[in-house]
Amino acid sequence: PWRFWRAGRCDQPLIEHADDLRALADLDPKLWVALACPTRGLAIDEATLRAIDTDGDGRVQRPEVLAAVQWVRQRLRDPGLVLQPGDTLPLSALAEDEAGQRLRQAALTLLARAGRPDADVLAVADVVDPAQLFPPNLPNGDGVVPPELVKADDPALAAWIERLLADDGHATDRSGAPGITQAQLDAVDADVRAVLAWHEAQPEGDPAVLQAAWEAVQAVADKVDDHFARCRLVAFDARLQASLDWVPDALAPAAGERLDPSALAALPLARVTAQLALPLAPDAINPAWAPALQALREQAVTPLLGPRDMLTSADWAALRERVKPWGDWLAARPATPAVAWTVEALRAWVDGGVADRLRAAVARDEQAAPLAEDLLDLRRLLLLRRDLGTLLRNFVNFTDFYRTAWAAFQAGTLFIDQRECRLCLPVVDAAAHAQLAGYSGMFLLYG
Repeated sequence: PWRFWRAGRCDQPLIEHADDLRALADLDPKLWVALACPTRGLAIDEATLRAIDTDGDGRVQRPEVLAAVQWVRQRLRDPGLVLQPGDTLPLSALAEDEAGQRLRQAALTLLARAGRPDADVLAVADVVDPAQLFPPNLPNGDGVVPPELVKADDPALAAWIERLLADDGHATDRSGAPGITQAQLDAVDADVRAVLAWHEAQPEGDPAVLQAAWEAVQAVADKVDDHFARCRLVAFDARLQASLDWVPDALAPAAGERLDPSALAALPLARVTAQLALPLAPDAINPAWAPALQALREQAVTPLLGPRDMLTSADWAALRERVKPWGDWLAARPATPAVAWTVEALRAWVDGGVADRLRAAVARDEQAAPLAEDLLDLRRLLLLRRDLGTLLRNFVNFTDFYRTAWAAFQAGTLFIDQRECRLCLPVVDAAAHAQLAGYSGMFLLYG
């Protein structure tokens, strides 16, 4: 039978013993003071509330509270422990069934990692630090491999992981350290092989010469094409020369003023004639384009076609054809950070079987998943051992509100007009809250 106490003009159920926890699921919901609460803004560790909020909606609701109570009952010999103040858990308090034995082994593992192999009591402090619960140098079952996990056995492999983290970002290991996943590894391996294949498809010839020639051709390509197009029109009809050739009058408005370089660059590249040729001598070129044509002559024409003072239409076509494979190769460069690797590094990745070694490290980490899940359950149990009783005293009933100085949902004291107001609660959205709060008939002050 339930015992009740009168507070706030209603009968509230007392939760004092393990039997109360066992009977909680049968308590009429109408007798619960609250049916939901947020996971933030309470004087209860948010980590504990997130552990109870199994659907992750940011609110703890009655079925989730009941589920947490049932979960604790199954794992403690005396679930009434959660109603007692404290944050420690003796290993002797764990249930004797299979789940309890697994938690015991996880606790012994954790105590050994903490340097207390002979201890028989755990505290919340032992599980709140992810790096202590899951050291980055030990497998933890999440499939994320930080460099520390392999550094002792394979320093070179750890260096590869650090390189990948710098190039491709990272996932976060359970320890909190950055690491790589199987998906990242597979993507990098594919990228490395694509970049290596791209390097192997490089056109024949001196790369420095081809790159300089391609850049020189690209810098003047549109202007040279325009020049030969004008020459072809004049060759077709000489009457067009006057309108297509260099027109000095175009610069007349700039007389006496600072010459606009763009206006000069817009004029023809050279004198337009019926001959399909482009002089390469500096004094025969539009001054705005003389440096670019000089670069074309020195970096493309002479190395690829041989010395000449005049570039014919056929020469220009041949030059474009010579640099086209290089341009096509550059356009096919994979868009991946691995393209910045040296060819030696790419081949070291493939020849050294780095991808397979990393896949093996991921597999070894995933094998620790059962222990990791037990450690996470142990962490959840310790958080609930410390905070579940407080939650029940602020959820099922308002014991803390009526019998103690502070309830978990109170947010401090407001001093206004020489008055002390303690019924202060955090409100995330005052506008939304006010729509419903008006029905309470209370005087409210939003800060």
